[in-house]
Amino acid sequence: MIHSAQDSESDMEDNEVNPLVVPLEDAPPQEEIVKMWFTQDAFAEAEEQDVLDMYDSNDEMEVDGGAKKIQKSKELKNDKQQGETKDMTRRKTNGGLQVSASKTDDFEIVPAPATDSSDSSSDESDDDIDTKAEILATAKMTLKKRPREEMIDDAYNRYMFHDEGLPKWFIDEEKRNFQPVKPVTKEEIAAMRAQFKAIDARPAKKVAEAKARKKRAAHRKLEKFRKKANSISDQTEISEGSKRKMIEQLYRKASSTKKPEREYVVAKKGVQVKVGKGKVLVDPRMKKDARKHGMKKKT
Repeated sequence: MIHSAQDSESDMEDNEVNPLVVPLEDAPPQEEIVKMWFTQDAFAEAEEQDVLDMYDSNDEMEVDGGAKKIQKSKELKNDKQQGETKDMTRRKTNGGLQVSASKTDDFEIVPAPATDSSDSSSDESDDDIDTKAEILATAKMTLKKRPREEMIDDAYNRYMFHDEGLPKWFIDEEKRNFQPVKPVTKEEIAAMRAQFKAIDARPAKKVAEAKARKKRAAHRKLEKFRKKANSISDQTEISEGSKRKMIEQLYRKASSTKKPEREYVVAKKGVQVKVGKGKVLVDPRMKKDARKHGMKKKT
């Protein structure tokens, strides 16, 4: 049998292995392909969420189980209490005294009375003022030797007792009524309270200084106009009627509280501006120059 050269070349090509072709015998099994597919990152997050949901559901089941156990224990306890109350009612009915179990469970809820916060705060402030006045009056008496020794002796009295187990209303009455007589009188406490009121009514230092300045300025102004009125009345060549009119005009001017309004003059370039009394020049450069000129004159 004769083989051609073309047949030999085709046989050699068939013997060479193609890297892109995977034979069926060497292919991975189906389970391994599925496992490799689900190892991607997109499926990892979903798996973690499923695990978390599973743990949450287990926790909820445990909580529900615990709640059921607690509910069962409560029911058993209530049944036990009801049985005890029934036994008590049976015993008391046999002895001639009946007490129903429903009455022991019934409670009446009484609302608390409404309190006024403003009244309580004002009462507390009054009590604080009274306490401070009493302390200061007592401290004033301790400055002298004899009253101080008497106060120390009076501190040891028959009211120094402390009983236990007493009702609250009795303790309140004891605190209110059974107390030693205080060494200060009501008049001394009232005097201290009046002193407090005088201190509170006293104005502030700045306000007092401002009022004093105003009073001093008014006094100076009045003295100035009084001198002018005296000079007018001393003139002999003026009639009495004209003197009276001039003096009235002076006092009217002195009593007027209205201040004269300032007139602002805007400086313009190349224009001479006249600044007189009651006029203010609105020009920063000229203002600075005028201030500098005045400072040079003073030096």
